[in-house]
Amino acid sequence: MTLQLLTMTKHLFTSTTATGERRYVDTGYDWMCGHFFLLVTDTDREEPDADLMVYFTAHDPRFLDRNRKGSAFGGATLDELKTCFEEQGITPPEGLFEKLRDDELLQRSHEITHW
Repeated sequence: MTLQLLTMTKHLFTSTTATGERRYVDTGYDWMCGHFFLLVTDTDREEPDADLMVYFTAHDPRFLDRNRKGSAFGGATLDELKTCFEEQGITPPEGLFEKLRDDELLQRSHEITHW
């Protein structure tokens, strides 16, 4: 038996962009790091198990700038996360950003929500 400990909340859903591309979205708040994250994969791949990572905040140079202090390094603030959603053409489920704000305020972890 493997014990998996999440130091974050995870909010999982699929979305279709304005151009018709289906995306799988994994977003949440990592309380240990103190920031939000967004991972987007392409679900329209023909090969099974070949989801292609389209975007990940942990790979975004804006968030890897050494001038970002403390928990801002490597992740996004809630306002920055909203911008990332817009840039990726993803419409979040109603209430997602409020839930993420609560995750941060309450320092939630170990919680997975399927929207």
